[in-house]
Amino acid sequence: MVGLIRAEWLKITRQNTSRVMAGILLGIAALFVLIEATNVTGTSRLAFRQSSFDGLSFPNGFYVSVKDIIGNVGVLIVVVLVANTVGSEYGFDTWKNLLVRHQGRGRFIAAKMVVTLTALLGIFVATAAITQLFSSVGQVLVTDTAKQIGLTQSSLSSDQFLQNLYSESLPLLLYFGVLGTFATFCTVVGRSTVTGIIIPLVFWVGDNFSLRLLGPSSSLTNFTLSKNVSSLQDNLGHSGSGSMETWQSLLILGTYMLVSLVAAFVIFRQRDMAG
Repeated sequence: MVGLIRAEWLKITRQNTSRVMAGILLGIAALFVLIEATNVTGTSRLAFRQSSFDGLSFPNGFYVSVKDIIGNVGVLIVVVLVANTVGSEYGFDTWKNLLVRHQGRGRFIAAKMVVTLTALLGIFVATAAITQLFSSVGQVLVTDTAKQIGLTQSSLSSDQFLQNLYSESLPLLLYFGVLGTFATFCTVVGRSTVTGIIIPLVFWVGDNFSLRLLGPSSSLTNFTLSKNVSSLQDNLGHSGSGSMETWQSLLILGTYMLVSLVAAFVIFRQRDMAG
């Protein structure tokens, strides 16, 4: 198992896809800070400029990166990286050799999941840290302008920061976990990286669209990922006013994740050497 994990780590760190995904997040982080700084020095209403100035302060940059950057782009990063990691063996037709060498097929998939999870966490943590670094630099550059127009320097307290970060990041990690395991399932079933990317992204779009089409009050939307994640964020936040009970959201998200992962393992273990 250790040898498999080392091999997968070498693959994922040397893949151009991993570097591109990390570069996209870091590029968006830099662009976000540039926009916030431009808003402060712009001519919009003071309340809007104050909000942008607050977003540049410490430790708001960490929270903003999770909520606005990773929260919006993370789905694409997770799906593409997971599907590419699992599907690369099909694309190069190297998976059969690995199965001959390592009889445990479950360990083969498990190693990929462990390495991909580690890489994703590393990318997300690095994005949050670099966003805060960029934000701090941006705040220094616009401080004089902010003082001239009467903006005040404020930031979240440590308790508020930890609470907001916890309420946002935990549901996001579960959300990404569901889509990541589903991408694994689709890649194994379709024996293709493309299948592992397209189907989960279509599912993600359909999940969000169905919530808007049916309305949040519909009982059918209780099974959508979007509603459960949103409700979980509300319940974990200060308001505690989610539309569903916390245990219900955890159960539904956990079921999605478990079914996708178990199905991927079972199907892969039953495959013959022809694929």
